[in-house]
Amino acid sequence: MYGFDIQKAAVERTKERPARAGYEDRAELHCAGHEHMAEYVREKADVIMFNFGYLPGGDHAVATHPDTSLRAVRQGMELLKKGGVMSLCIYSGGDTGYEERDALMEYLKDLELLKWLVIACSYYNRKNDPPLPMFVIRL
Repeated sequence: MYGFDIQKAAVERTKERPARAGYEDRAELHCAGHEHMAEYVREKADVIMFNFGYLPGGDHAVATHPDTSLRAVRQGMELLKKGGVMSLCIYSGGDTGYEERDALMEYLKDLELLKWLVIACSYYNRKNDPPLPMFVIRL
């Protein structure tokens, strides 16, 4: 398992979970942006998970951005195995959230139909910009 975050506090907090379960040797965590995953990950992946936005309880000024998130998703698509699934949880509130959501959705909308299945879900009964879960499956 690989994990990426630009905030050292998030990386340190994340290290605690696999360690408590006795799996610290299975988790490779990096204090780096998700757009750098191809520099660290060499093998193909069955699952890739993105959580866009900012660290809950953290500084809202430190958040993901459309350009780096699009680069990360493209890299993830290159790393994804056939039959693999990429999940994207897009939080659209905040300063750059709408731009990021729109950029990601625009990109995913035009993926080749015979190679990719893109599913967009919604929290139908939630107000105030609930997260947008999306799934990208390599066919």
